[in-house]
Amino acid sequence: MIRKLLEVFTALTILASIVGAISILTSLDSASGQLFYQGPPGKNGTQGPPGPMGPPGPLGPIGPQGEQGPAGPQGEQGPPGPTAQEMNFTVRNVPGQLVSLSLSGIAQSVATCGSDELVTGGGFSITNGPGIVLSSTPQGDTWIVSAANPFTFGNSSVRAFAECAKTN
Repeated sequence: MIRKLLEVFTALTILASIVGAISILTSLDSASGQLFYQGPPGKNGTQGPPGPMGPPGPLGPIGPQGEQGPAGPQGEQGPPGPTAQEMNFTVRNVPGQLVSLSLSGIAQSVATCGSDELVTGGGFSITNGPGIVLSSTPQGDTWIVSAANPFTFGNSSVRAFAECAKTN
């Protein structure tokens, strides 16, 4: 009896497999109620026309700077400028006071131009020993020099000089 049941079960299993395969190969068209067989896929059709252009994308990052281009051609010469007014002037060198550079401090010498003159430059001299100039600059109608003797010897002095110009 078990043997009979086993044969029936095997037959039913085979029958269910065949029915499942047939249902995969065939399908029912629900609109017409007809059975049909699905064949192999057909060839690709021709390509359709291009679609409409999409919206622009986001702005990309800034690229690296390019190399400098070649120099351009020289421009035309401009018109002549106005004629300068002729001037005569006198320049003189005015010495400041001679100031001793003590061994422990900073000394300052001042050379002053006249009230009708303009300071156009200046300088200094250090005599009788060592010294270091800390500043040498114009200020108004004077030239001021600051210096020091940081060494433990010498009897140094500093003197400022101003170049003073006057129009004639």
